[in-house]
Amino acid sequence: MQKKKAIKLLLIMLTIVSLIISAYNVLNSYAVFYSEISGQTAENLAKWNIIVNNTDVVAGTSQSFTIENLNIEQNPNVAAGKIAPGAAGSFDIVIDPVDTEVSVRYDIAIDTSMLASNITLDSVIEADGNIITQTAADTYTGVMPLYSIGNGYKNDIKINFSWTNDESNNANDTAVGTTFGTKMQVPITVKVSQYLGEAITPYTL
Repeated sequence: MQKKKAIKLLLIMLTIVSLIISAYNVLNSYAVFYSEISGQTAENLAKWNIIVNNTDVVAGTSQSFTIENLNIEQNPNVAAGKIAPGAAGSFDIVIDPVDTEVSVRYDIAIDTSMLASNITLDSVIEADGNIITQTAADTYTGVMPLYSIGNGYKNDIKINFSWTNDESNNANDTAVGTTFGTKMQVPITVKVSQYLGEAITPYTL
C-alpha cells in the first residue's frame, strides 16, 4: 500500500515538473518571438520629422501659431512698413520634412475672425506652385508626396491679405491703422499627418 502511494506521489511530482518545464519553454519562446518582432518593427518604422515655422510637429497632431507681423507690399501711396487702405500683406507657413520617409498631408486652418472688417484673406498659395485645396470654410490642404521629399525640399505656403479702400469708412480705417499698424493677430493651426492616398475634397458652399 505504501509502495503504491509512493509511486503515485512520484508520478504527481513528475507531472508538475513537466508542466513547469513546458510553461518555461513556452514563455521563453514567446519572449524571443516578441523581441524579434519588436526589433523588426523598430527597424521598419518610417522616419517622421516635420518642422513647421521652426517648431517640431508630431504626426497626427496640430500646432497653433499666432501670426502678428505681416510682410507689407510696397505701395506708393502708403509709407514703407505701414498698412493702410489699398495696401496688401502676407505671411508664410514653411513646412520642412527634415527627415521623413512617408508622404505628408497638411491642413492649415486660418481664423480670420479677429481681422478688421475691410481686411480680407485673398489667397493661400504654395510658392512653388504645388496644389493647395480649400477643404473647409477656413481650412486649406496640401500634400507633400514621398517622391518629392529630400534634398532640402520644403513647402512655403504664402497667405495673402489686402485692405480694401472704402471712402465711406475712412474714420474706421484710420482707427484700425493706428491701432494695429503691421500687427494683425491671425491664429493659425497646422495639422500634419501621413498621407495615405485619401481623396482631398474641395470645399463648396
